[in-house]
Amino acid sequence: MKPTRREFLQASASIAALVAGLGTSDAAVGAQRTASLAGATDTEPVQKKVEWEGRSYLVDLVSHEQRRIARTRDKMGAPTIRLALDVEHLAARVTASSVTVPTIREALVDLRKLAAVLPASDKKNAIQARGLEPARPPRDTIDRIVNELTLISRPQDLPRAARAGAPIFALADEILADALLSLTYALDLGNPDGTTLMGGNVSRRHDFGFVNREADKRERAAWSTPVRAISAGVPWHIAGSALGLDAALSALALRRIDSGEIPAAPVLLMPDRDTFTKTLVWMNPFDLTDENRDAIVAAIARGRVRVEALARDANGWDEAADEIRMDGWRRRAGRWAIAHDAALVPSFFSLTELLYLGTPPPDLALNTWGMARDASDACVCIDTPTPGRDAIVVGRPQLGLIAAEVADINLHVAEKLRARGLPASLAPGVLAGAIQDYIEQVRPLHPSDWLTLVRAAQAIPDDRLDDYIAALTTDGPRAPERASSGPEGRQK
Repeated sequence: MKPTRREFLQASASIAALVAGLGTSDAAVGAQRTASLAGATDTEPVQKKVEWEGRSYLVDLVSHEQRRIARTRDKMGAPTIRLALDVEHLAARVTASSVTVPTIREALVDLRKLAAVLPASDKKNAIQARGLEPARPPRDTIDRIVNELTLISRPQDLPRAARAGAPIFALADEILADALLSLTYALDLGNPDGTTLMGGNVSRRHDFGFVNREADKRERAAWSTPVRAISAGVPWHIAGSALGLDAALSALALRRIDSGEIPAAPVLLMPDRDTFTKTLVWMNPFDLTDENRDAIVAAIARGRVRVEALARDANGWDEAADEIRMDGWRRRAGRWAIAHDAALVPSFFSLTELLYLGTPPPDLALNTWGMARDASDACVCIDTPTPGRDAIVVGRPQLGLIAAEVADINLHVAEKLRARGLPASLAPGVLAGAIQDYIEQVRPLHPSDWLTLVRAAQAIPDDRLDDYIAALTTDGPRAPERASSGPEGRQK
């Protein structure tokens, strides 16, 4: 199994220390780390060729994500992990018991070079986390260290080196913390060309709960589920743990396709909106295989055929309703529709219910196309909704449980990708645009209106889905295939 991003970040500093000892360049280490975070493995990546609207395209999930992370890191202006390790090595040389005057002089040269690399003090635009006093600018710290080390010019002065060089260790810790937290944020900040980074490196606003005076409250806050905090007079920031930022920043993964018209105020409750956006960021494109997708779509098709047969002959209606644990009012409404308006019968079923009515193979992996389960099952994962559970979770609008039972938008995208001959791995990119429109446009009649959520997801028009797919060419993993060169070096 590939390591998760969280496991990767925990080992990142150790890996950087190892490669530093091997003499690997900082640029190579950074590129290697970014590629790993983007999903690269030791094997050569496979670029899938697809046809779309008469042109050939290559689907490359890794390269696009690698470029996005690198651009985000550049715009954040954060230091590198390698820089923090270099500063720590410098501190170790200065404070060693065997330190010499030439070593001190070399350290002074390195410190001055370091001061030129670190950003200058900007009190007007400084970003400060809540509960912390303004930190001393790194350049000011270095100037103070340089002044003290400059006084060490004779062997008799060397005992002062340990005290003068001690602040370098603290500086290394600050740089490493900034680098790691910035890297963690870069994974989930979405499009680096958006408005998120216009206010600077937002990771430096992170609130670990230091504003709490009681130690136990401070400790609980630092490990609590991260949430996006917005209040008057305070820039937006994330409060809580640095683990789970993907959920707290999930809304930034959405993509707006059409900005020509201001959408109406959304009706969908915020907890349900969060369930849809968390589903998007927890969906792993590397887990979405075409074979699995095709088997799911085939089961949905069999379920749809079965329902269409029920619309013509109601003899099997109760049996089918029992299989999916259909609630009472839909059973009655379905019988009425069979008798008076058979065309309405399919509208009473979700795609998940059609999937189960189509008798999928028992070993078929369904969870990769499911919904976020953190609120319903306390699982930071996605899972396929269970037919009949929508009637059980009603009455708790503050938890987003109804949305967790609506996988129709995911399965609808799966059907359309299959029909267009496109790889299943493109689903998260398509959903980034589809969910943005969906959560703004869906109009449930009440907080527990599960059926309206289901019907709205199934009603996304084909031309709109084509727009979401086309957007992946300009900002996504799908790129036009370059034509081969002719004998004169021109493209054919």
